Amino acid sequence: MERGVWCLGIVISLTLLISNAAALEISEIMYNPSTDMGDDSDLEWVELYNDGDVTINLTNFTINRKPFEDTEISPGEYILIARELIDGPDADEDSFEAYYGNNDAVWGSYGEDYTVVDSSAELKNTEDTINLTDGVINIIIHYLDDYGGDGNGKSICLFNNSWQECSATPGWENAAGAEGELEEPEEADGPTAGELNLSVYLDSEIYLNQIYTQLFRIEIEDKPNCTVKDNVTVAYRITADSSTIKEDRFAREIGCSAYSSTGEFTPLHSGNYSLCGEVVSSTLNQTTATVCQDFSVIDASQVFCNLSLNISTNKTRTYQEGESIKFTSNLNEETFPYFIEYWIEDLFGLVYKAKINTTNTNQKSWQTKIEEEDRILLIKSRVYPTCLDSNVTDNFAEEMFFVLDEISSGTNNLTGSSTLTIEELNLGSDNQAEWGSQFTAKIKVYKGDESKYSVQLWAEKKGKKVSPITKFNVYDKYKEYVLTLPLQLDSNCNNKIDDGDAVLVLEGLGLRDEDEFTIEGINIDLCDNEARSGSGNSQGKKSSTAVSYQVVELPASVNSGGVLRVKVQLVGDYSEHDYNIWSYLYRGSKCYSCLEGKAERESNLQQVQLQENEVKTVEFLMKLDQIKN
Repeated sequence: MERGVWCLGIVISLTLLISNAAALEISEIMYNPSTDMGDDSDLEWVELYNDGDVTINLTNFTINRKPFEDTEISPGEYILIARELIDGPDADEDSFEAYYGNNDAVWGSYGEDYTVVDSSAELKNTEDTINLTDGVINIIIHYLDDYGGDGNGKSICLFNNSWQECSATPGWENAAGAEGELEEPEEADGPTAGELNLSVYLDSEIYLNQIYTQLFRIEIEDKPNCTVKDNVTVAYRITADSSTIKEDRFAREIGCSAYSSTGEFTPLHSGNYSLCGEVVSSTLNQTTATVCQDFSVIDASQVFCNLSLNISTNKTRTYQEGESIKFTSNLNEETFPYFIEYWIEDLFGLVYKAKINTTNTNQKSWQTKIEEEDRILLIKSRVYPTCLDSNVTDNFAEEMFFVLDEISSGTNNLTGSSTLTIEELNLGSDNQAEWGSQFTAKIKVYKGDESKYSVQLWAEKKGKKVSPITKFNVYDKYKEYVLTLPLQLDSNCNNKIDDGDAVLVLEGLGLRDEDEFTIEGINIDLCDNEARSGSGNSQGKKSSTAVSYQVVELPASVNSGGVLRVKVQLVGDYSEHDYNIWSYLYRGSKCYSCLEGKAERESNLQQVQLQENEVKTVEFLMKLDQIKN
């Protein structure tokens, strides 16, 4: 009974979606910008418009197979699909928003709300097809360079159901040049030129109890203007063992081609079938001979399979409040029909994104929205296959991620200039070290708009290095690294180097910083060990520093039942390694971040890959139990 109610809810939601999406339209296209404007593909865009009175959710829509983010388009609102602008010094001067402006500047002067969606539009300059669909609704536009807007700085606009060249007005009502209005399209005289072809679009193998609505493909070859619609009516018949299973007809408006909503068939029995169709009328005054194709219906529930599911995201684990997380439910195979149920909840089952069913593995998105402090959330996904799955234990997947209420200090300081500083030498009040001794230095490196990544630390005296070089790499731009690094002075057991003033040198990213200290005396124990082992002076040898790590952010206190945020910084050695790292809070033998014993201590395990000498920060958020004194 519960399953029946659930299915009825899906049918109701789908019906509302069809009704509301009828007002959605592609209203303007910039397919070939002027060469004076900048890079072609970066300045291409497609404008959508909601001509209705109901907000439309675009979450399940794709445009040319590229998914939208968690986006809604309100009545009277425009949405622009273009390449995303990277803010700050890395911004491409030819990018969409760099040319037209952004939400807080030029766009506002147009007087309309708008949204820019990054779908990386890449449109062909001579002709192309744009397909906006959610699998049920299909808005298909086929444009030609004959429409205008071909490299002259203008776009093409939809006006009275016809496409014409117009002045580019992204995010605003369509207009053409100084007059501000488009010409009425001329009515076509006589029948439209072009040859009408009908072919079977249905696959040769389909599956039991599935709804198929794409039975045929209708194409009008050599049609000079695809915006002019022709009406085509097709009669079709489905037979099995010489018996007619279904006989029906459908009518479609066709530009140049179509295959959606071309008949419908839901097979109720497995076996061999035949599909035949014929054009019985059209505004082209053409009919075609009957086309037929045999096909088979397979009962997938009798076929063994082994589906497995996992979830991948566009980032590692940490997101800021208001940022969109993009995720994909990945299947090991998609041979048989299936549906995937996915949702987002916190560790205690509080739902942040309600359950949604999908029949594809396209990337989905959700804009983070939390009302309190940092949250630990889970994307959960479960696949329901129609085939006979031999192992259902891997049909469920989940992925943990963190939403941070406040932007972490130093990670979003988008400035262009790099800096590096020696903050402190751990040498005591006299700022003095012995030959052969080891000490630490606290250093701070900020990488801005810089392609270099290597940073080195060493000690020198009168221009000659007196320690091995400690090397590390910083790859991420606009990120600050605060490190405490070890340094060991050469033993100088043979007294070839005089005591006195020395310099600690930090160099990299085209910058250099120095800090003076004093070397005096020799570590006798170290020299004795060297003499016994015959190792000699270590000067000039390559450091064999192992992977090191340190906690760089840990609050002094946290409330019972609160969220503990910890940052750990890792520094790689002289080769590439993969590591597993996890965190938990404990007192005695009891874990206080294991959800009252419901989770393992390794439940927040992260896999980290460190390149040679790479520095990487790993962040953990731990939900604490109620701790009793």
